[in-house]
Amino acid sequence: MQIKIVTDSSSDLPLSYVKERSEHLEVLGMPVTVSGQEYIDDLGESFSHSFFYEEMAKGTMPKTSQINVVTFYECFERLTKEGNGVLYLGLSSGLSGTYNNAVIAKSMVLEENPNAQIAILDSLAASIGLGILVYTVVEKNVKENLNLEELVKYVEGEKLKANHWFVVDDLLHLKNGGRIPATTAYVGTVLSVKPLLSMNHKGKLETFGKVRGKTRACKYIISKISEHLEDSEETVIIGHANTPEDAAYLVQELKKAKVNNPVMLTCLSATIASHVGPGMLAVAFMGKQMRENK
Repeated sequence: MQIKIVTDSSSDLPLSYVKERSEHLEVLGMPVTVSGQEYIDDLGESFSHSFFYEEMAKGTMPKTSQINVVTFYECFERLTKEGNGVLYLGLSSGLSGTYNNAVIAKSMVLEENPNAQIAILDSLAASIGLGILVYTVVEKNVKENLNLEELVKYVEGEKLKANHWFVVDDLLHLKNGGRIPATTAYVGTVLSVKPLLSMNHKGKLETFGKVRGKTRACKYIISKISEHLEDSEETVIIGHANTPEDAAYLVQELKKAKVNNPVMLTCLSATIASHVGPGMLAVAFMGKQMRENK
C-alpha cells in the first residue's frame, strides 16, 4: 500500500517541490482573508505571492482560518478510497486548532471504512520547520517505501530534531497576533532589535534571543546551523517573506562559513506571512539531536 503524506500550506514548501513529489505528497491550503475576500493558500499557484505581499505593503492585515473538518474528511476519504494509507503532518497544535480538525475527520472516515489506514501526527513545528520535517519524511518514503506504522515510528523519533530559526523584520504583525507585548514591539522597532524565534518542545513559538540588525541575525542563524546541523548531506531550507535578497545574502554567508549543504529556497506562504509580516528570514534543517527548548 502506498502512503500519501498530507500537510498544509503552513509548511512553506516550494510549489515546484510539491509538484515534483505529487505522487507521494499532497498539500491542503489554509484559508486566508485579504481585504474581506477569502482565498485558499495554494503556495502561490493561483493566489500569488506578488498579489499577497503587494496588499500587505499597502497596510492590509490578512487573517487566516483553520482548515475545516469537511476539507480534511474529503481529502482522507478520497485518498483511502484510492487505496492509499494517509499520514497527516500539519501545523503544530500549539499554534492552531487545525490538528484537532484532522483528528475529527479521521474518526469520521473510520466510521465508514474501519479498515482505512490514517495517522494524524502533531508535528510541533511550523513554517519551514514543518517543511523540512515533511521533506525528510517524503524523501525517506520515496527511497524506502515504508508502511504506515514504520513511518509513524520514524516521525515520532525525529520530529523534535526539526530545527527552525526565524528572524522577524516587522514586529507589528507579531504584536497584533498577541505573540509579543505592544511595548516590546515599539521598543524593538525604534532600536531595530530583531527577535530570534524558534519552536519549543510543546510546539509553541518562543523568543530565544535578540540582536540588532539583520546582519547580526544572520550570523546568529549561521552559528545555530554550525552547532546543530547533522552532516553535510542534510538539506537546509531557507525561507523569506518577500525578501529574496536577504535569502541570497544568507546563502552567501553560509558558503563563507564552509556550510556546503544542499539548499532549498522558498518564499513564505500567505499562511505564515499573515502572522509574521514581510521581511522574515528563516532557516530549517534536521539536527543532530532534539532542538533547543525553553
